[in-house]
Amino acid sequence: MLLGCVIATYRPLLNETPFDPNVQQDRNLSYFYYAGSTISHSYDTELLKQVLQEYFTQNTIVASVPPERGLYVRVYQTRSPRSPTIFENLSQFSLTVIPYYCDAVKYIVDYDLYIDTVLKKTYRYEIREKSLNWIGALPFFWVNFLTNHQSNAFTATIHQFIRDARNEGLL
Repeated sequence: MLLGCVIATYRPLLNETPFDPNVQQDRNLSYFYYAGSTISHSYDTELLKQVLQEYFTQNTIVASVPPERGLYVRVYQTRSPRSPTIFENLSQFSLTVIPYYCDAVKYIVDYDLYIDTVLKKTYRYEIREKSLNWIGALPFFWVNFLTNHQSNAFTATIHQFIRDARNEGLL
């Protein structure tokens, strides 16, 4: 696909789920991040660690198994299983001369919250992508610099998870 011909934005928006300083805790947190078929994407792993350290002021460490005592979060980010539509295929075969608009779930992010090795709850969030694929959009590719990026949407799901777990009394 010609990337210059795509204008895309992702949801949720970061300003819909801002950092809440009232949620900061003086506790340790262990976490594990799994992205699709690979164990870790370094950018998303660092982003996850950075955001979690805003909330948990003590050690925030990566661990593949839950510790015997304390909080543990297992994060799974996977691509949404979606087959391309006939219009999407037609647009790609025409090298985007035929425009195609997509509004679909691109990623699913699951947060499994463990307390003392016991799974307490799984939180699931969707990252939606809205995109226009069209050769006519090429002169306007710069609009992508003004739209919400995928990493901002991922950060917003972390804030949503912290907020939801806090509201349910699990954090």
